[in-house]
Amino acid sequence: MGEFEPIECFALDVVPSFPCQGVTLRPSFHATKTVQPASMRFPVQAALVNIRDLKFMEPIIDHIQITVKDMSIAEPFYDKLFPLLGFDIQNKGSAVIDEHEFHVVEYKHPQLAFAITSPRPAFATDTINRRKPGALHHLAFKAESRAEVDRLHSELKNIGATIVSAPREYPEYTPPGYYALFFKDLEGIKYEIVCTKHDGL
Repeated sequence: MGEFEPIECFALDVVPSFPCQGVTLRPSFHATKTVQPASMRFPVQAALVNIRDLKFMEPIIDHIQITVKDMSIAEPFYDKLFPLLGFDIQNKGSAVIDEHEFHVVEYKHPQLAFAITSPRPAFATDTINRRKPGALHHLAFKAESRAEVDRLHSELKNIGATIVSAPREYPEYTPPGYYALFFKDLEGIKYEIVCTKHDGL
């Protein structure tokens, strides 16, 4: 048995943060301090973790790609939707990859690219249901003000979007002042426009 020396090491468990509708669970750290014998000094020291030196990547989404039922219906709708959300329709690209039965249309913005893709023919008649495993439940875009949420409400109706819930405050969501509208595209894919600050603040 080697002699014990005051070598502190930490076993670290990290639970990452993730957003849920109106709720964000923050990372948590659980560190357990132990003392190791001198004979284990090298491997223990090599495995030491300095919590202050840990670096996490920024949770920035580079691109989103969703599958629609019918590109001939979806593309004209998204051509109208994305300019409302800050995308320049001139920065739109498309491609067809026959061997993968794949047609993609991508809308590009400096902060995010958003693409719609065709389904495989075997799935073309499937119904869209956001509660299916692996399905997109909904996607939220952030507005700068409540007035912008209200303006988009009117413009979304003009392009044929289905309004699920008109703009209102949701006191059951966090942070306080959560103000949002919910809508669906022509095929039933659900989106949200949300502002989490009061106008003028």
